Amino acid sequence: MLAIFADTIVALHVSYAIRATRSVPATSMRNVLRTIMESAEMMNRQQMDWLERLIGRPSRLVDFGGLSQSEVHAQAVMITEAVRRRLPEHESYVLMARFARDIDKCAGVYGVADHLLASGSPVTHREAITDLVWRRYLPREYQGGFSLRDIEGRTRVSKSSLGRAARWLDDECDEVELSALHHLEDMFVEQGVVRYTVMEPA
Repeated sequence: MLAIFADTIVALHVSYAIRATRSVPATSMRNVLRTIMESAEMMNRQQMDWLERLIGRPSRLVDFGGLSQSEVHAQAVMITEAVRRRLPEHESYVLMARFARDIDKCAGVYGVADHLLASGSPVTHREAITDLVWRRYLPREYQGGFSLRDIEGRTRVSKSSLGRAARWLDDECDEVELSALHHLEDMFVEQGVVRYTVMEPA
């Protein structure tokens, strides 16, 4: 059996998008992806463009061929539950912040903020760090109110301090994300869910 997803990043993007929809009314990849685009409010333009390129065309990234509606949904549940249950807590939070939507994304953001505050954050103001995490993980079109100047105005933490904290935060989150992706892909490759590792081209 061929793997459904090209790699773990694709698996997470698509699975969280499927979980964000109320239902998936058709079994074909074309209709599944169309439903995702129409229903997932938090999808950014880049993700929508990527999915639009998949609709109606053979894809090396996603193959739902032969799967029923319930099987597609079950795959999405399996992947998102692996994030919640099979990773260290801080790795779960960072992937939820990056890929999830709605309440799961909120839980991820606040979990990442708590982890950063406990990991030597150069800024210890909780609201400021939480805002910086939102700034990193919100799609660009939803980032109004999260500029460094906006955060400075709300928290009274200087813009220069916020800038240093944002750079530190990016380095920390990049490292945790990569570790989490590698932990997941060890499982997913073994289970035949994905074809490639994060560092290999699809």
